Amino acid sequence: RLSASGTIVGTIFGGWDYLVNTPDADLQALTPLERFFHERGSSFAQVESLLTTPVFVHHGDADHIVDVRNSRYIVRQLQRWRYDIRYDEQPGGGHFDGDHWPVILSWLLTHERQADPRHVRLRAARLKDAAAHWVRVEQQANPFAFMQIDAEFVAPNVVRLDTENVLAVSLAPGGELMDSTRPLTVVWNETDVRIVPLDHGRAVLCVPDYRPGPLLKRPALAGSADDVQTTPFAIVLGTISSDPRMRAFCERQAQMLVHGWEDWQKVTPRFFRDVDLSDEEAKAYSLILIGGPDANSVSKKLWDALPVRIEGNTVTLDGHSFEAPDAALQLVYPHPLNPNRYVLLMAATSATGMFYT
Repeated sequence: RLSASGTIVGTIFGGWDYLVNTPDADLQALTPLERFFHERGSSFAQVESLLTTPVFVHHGDADHIVDVRNSRYIVRQLQRWRYDIRYDEQPGGGHFDGDHWPVILSWLLTHERQADPRHVRLRAARLKDAAAHWVRVEQQANPFAFMQIDAEFVAPNVVRLDTENVLAVSLAPGGELMDSTRPLTVVWNETDVRIVPLDHGRAVLCVPDYRPGPLLKRPALAGSADDVQTTPFAIVLGTISSDPRMRAFCERQAQMLVHGWEDWQKVTPRFFRDVDLSDEEAKAYSLILIGGPDANSVSKKLWDALPVRIEGNTVTLDGHSFEAPDAALQLVYPHPLNPNRYVLLMAATSATGMFYT
């Protein structure tokens, strides 16, 4: 993929989408959650955002690495939506075959970024990806559903805003879309009309019944658990349990994490026993806490700031309780001591549960 300022797109050898090669019977058997994860993994999951972005797609029809049907599929979709797309399919071309660069570069140099389009579409599965031009999702309702926005200036300083799975959204229009001396009028999902001032060129709107908690995920710190390892992190082994099996299984899980990281990244990750971790180190890193407050002294110190409780076989998450004997729990949450880091808690209702974390 080539881009100029990240906005003019030239794709080479296509991408992948589960709809292209999955039999109809298998598609029909997917649960909503399975379909969400398949859709999230698609190379084309966010193509709606290309409404005002010209796209050039090049693919050889004999490509044995990336099936040309993927490019054909997305090109048909974008053409159906009347997006600005050019498709160049090379007969007999394989992966990296052909002298395609002069054509693609020439095309890129004849297009310019449209900084402030009147009409913006957005569709994203992850909060960190949910931005297009002057629109950004700040909070989502359901992490297992796509966020969708269709926003359009229907008159100067007047925006039609249609959203799905959005709790909070920020708008930062510029150029000729706004008269900066006047407030912004937003018609949200047809019935909610708001007149909002812009603060340094930006307005943030929340749904009426949204009540944010004390610590918030945000686009720059959205999770999921995989994202913990994209920040400076430390594995913290719990050692304080009175149950020798719990201590043994905490040790086992910690060593599995250490060895897995060494095998993958060829370097030993930061590793601490809970009793050896200093306050400064606790603040500096995202913490992978092995063991709940009964097993890990660092988990115990942070416990009141985390939205989880474990009492016997009962696990309570954000006010919702579940009976869960011998159960494992993983929770990723903003770090109570550092707004730019995470806490990943690996706890259990018993030693047997810790075995399965």
